[in-house]
Amino acid sequence: MEALVEKLCIGLVESFIILLNVREWEYVSYCLSQLAFTEKGMKKLMESFKTYEHALSEDSVMHYFKNIINKSKKFAKPELKSCIEEFEEKLNKFHMEWKEQ
Repeated sequence: MEALVEKLCIGLVESFIILLNVREWEYVSYCLSQLAFTEKGMKKLMESFKTYEHALSEDSVMHYFKNIINKSKKFAKPELKSCIEEFEEKLNKFHMEWKEQ
């Protein structure tokens, strides 16, 4: 699971560097949103933030990340839930910053 999350995050980087293709960002973020995230998978997504932060400027990509957050909060243990909420704030912050650029 964690390896798949990491590969999909790397896919966001590659589509940004090579093709600058927003459609691919949407596809990868959609695939991520379809996964059932475990605690380790969620932590891997958080650790990989720098690899996909650029894609958060797109509303459609952000939509899929919000889906991931909402699903993860439902089943998270209390200690992970607080990390997810901090991560959500970080996503929102970067979304607004990248959108303004």
